[in-house]
Amino acid sequence: MQYIIAVLALVVLGVGFTLYQPAPTETASASSSETVAPGKPSNFLLVSEIEKVWEEEEDDEEGEDEGEASDFQPIATEPVVTKIVTPDPLVTALSTPVTTPTPVATPTAPVVTATDYKNGTYIAHTTYKTPDRDVYSMEVSLTIVNDNITNTSITYNNRALRDSYVKRFDSSYQNYVIGEDLGTISLSRIAGASLTTNAFNKAVVSVKTQAGA
Repeated sequence: MQYIIAVLALVVLGVGFTLYQPAPTETASASSSETVAPGKPSNFLLVSEIEKVWEEEEDDEEGEDEGEASDFQPIATEPVVTKIVTPDPLVTALSTPVTTPTPVATPTAPVVTATDYKNGTYIAHTTYKTPDRDVYSMEVSLTIVNDNITNTSITYNNRALRDSYVKRFDSSYQNYVIGEDLGTISLSRIAGASLTTNAFNKAVVSVKTQAGA
C-alpha cells in the first residue's frame, strides 16, 4: 500500500511538472529526439516506469497471496468408522464360570438292624458233676444289647469256688465272651477247665431261649 501511495504521488508531480515546463530548446529537442519516440511527450517514460512499478507491485502481491494460499492446504481427515463387535456366544459360554450347585443334605433314616434277641440281662442256672462225684452249680448272668454280650458274671457254690480249674476259668473266660454275638458264642475248654466250660455253654443256650425275639 505504501508503494501505491508513493507511485501516485510521483504521477501527480510528473503531470504538474510537464504542464508547467518551458518549451525545450533545439539542443534539448535534439537530445530528446534520440531517446523519445516522435509524437510522445517526455513524461511518457515516467508514466511507463510508474506502470511498470505498478505491475511489479501487483505481481508481488499476487505472488504473496498465492504463497499464503499454498501454505494453508486443507488437511484431509479420514472418516471415523465405528465397528460394533458382536460377542461370540460360544466364547461367552466358555468364559462364563460354571458353578456346581451345592448338594442339599437329605436326612438319612436311622439304620435299623434286625436282631435275633431282645436286649436285656438274662440269668441261667446250671450244674455239673466232677470225676470225684462233687456237684458244682453256676449262676450265669449275661447282658445283651443288639445281639452282643456287653456284660457277664458267674456265681459259684462254695464247693466249686475251691476248685482250681474253676478259678482259672473265672479269671479268663470274659475275654472270650464280652463283645461277642450271642448267636455264635461257644467256648472251648477255657484255661483247661473243660467241665466248667461246657457248663457255661449250657447256660448260654438257656439265655438264647429266654432272649429269643
